[in-house]
Amino acid sequence: MFDYIKKIKNWNKNYIIELFIEEYKSSRIRIRGKNIEDISKSDGVGGHIRVTNKNGGYGFISFNDFRDIGYYIQSAIDIADVSMTSKRSITPREAIKFESVLKVKESYPFEYKAHKIKEINDRIFRMAGIDTTVISYGEKFKKVYYYNSFGSEIIQEKNDLIASFTPVIRDNGNANVYPFYYGSTGDFSIINKSEETIYRNIENLLSNNDVNLIDEGHYAVLMDQEIAGLFMHEIIGHLVEADQLSDKLHLNTHIASNIITIEDRPDLKGLRGSYEFDDEGTKSHGTKIITDGILTNFLHSRDTAYKNNKVSTANARTVGYRFKPIVRMSNLFIKKGLSSFNDILQGIDNGIYVVGSRGASTNLDKFILRPREAYLIKNGTIRNRLCNIYLTGDLETFNKIEKLSCEEYINQGVSCSKQDQRNLPISISSPHIFISSCFVGRSIY
Repeated sequence: MFDYIKKIKNWNKNYIIELFIEEYKSSRIRIRGKNIEDISKSDGVGGHIRVTNKNGGYGFISFNDFRDIGYYIQSAIDIADVSMTSKRSITPREAIKFESVLKVKESYPFEYKAHKIKEINDRIFRMAGIDTTVISYGEKFKKVYYYNSFGSEIIQEKNDLIASFTPVIRDNGNANVYPFYYGSTGDFSIINKSEETIYRNIENLLSNNDVNLIDEGHYAVLMDQEIAGLFMHEIIGHLVEADQLSDKLHLNTHIASNIITIEDRPDLKGLRGSYEFDDEGTKSHGTKIITDGILTNFLHSRDTAYKNNKVSTANARTVGYRFKPIVRMSNLFIKKGLSSFNDILQGIDNGIYVVGSRGASTNLDKFILRPREAYLIKNGTIRNRLCNIYLTGDLETFNKIEKLSCEEYINQGVSCSKQDQRNLPISISSPHIFISSCFVGRSIY
């Protein structure tokens, strides 16, 4: 790497040059029913160069051929010199020297993992009431190098694991999927430790096969910690990413009830969204997004911070060397409340309890959440399972949060997609959330 560092440091001083290199090894297992659709391993290396000229013009180029780095630097310079895009900061930066090495190394051979995933699939497939299964497992180790012409040299190793175990069950004649997600920055032991929980969750789902339909309308909604975290991620997380700000949001204004405090924490160790430095070389730290219901900060990259006269919050992230870093969440933490789950439940006369997730999305105006499971609540008791519902709303729903439980859960089995960059590792910590009124619709799937 020394030659690359020397090239960018000694290049034309009228340009800021940033070099990002990624070495990776990945593996994937996918099973559908009795059929193994994919068992594969891959590795590779690639990089990108970002150049800013003295006028703030910007050039980007990605590559996977390392024979002539100078050619790619000059190509990025040529792009920057004709760039008509928004200008970037040319402020000098401190030279940072940093290297991290993973302490946890994989101890399970790939053959063992493939056998175990197939074993779990086969046991789920044999359960009475299962129509079919869709099982997916993926892991990726990568070593990322970041260098810039100010002299920074940052090297970080990262490991990521994500798995989903999805039984397909027929409810009222319709095939419905019920995904259970697991993730980790460690090794395959998370799957071994979770195996019995996977079986138990699916068996509980199958035992409650009296599925009911409900009328669409506004209901009191109690969310478990998994879907509550995704609700916060969609309803406010994407709205505060400063590269796509909504004109509905203004700092230091009241946008939620006083019980809501949310923080982004890339600096915490051992979570899928954690890192020491972001992909622009900014040191990670916590950022309070909402404090007691008041919007206190947006999430920034160097570019958005420059355009808004702020400082970077170290939230510039890329899913890989082919893409530019953009503003992304890391580990989202929703502060827990004072009430127990049972106390909240017993106070609901008529409502809906939603558990887990089949998916979530936002267009920055409205959100849609599709819970994995939903149950009717009557007189403080969870009753029959409900079929094919979704939740939708806007920022007004955020103001209808009335209670947070004192029990919290860190969900590591979640990834985020934005623009053309899909499946970025993140984590979300959330308590149960009670919303006094949320629109509940009926889905056709």
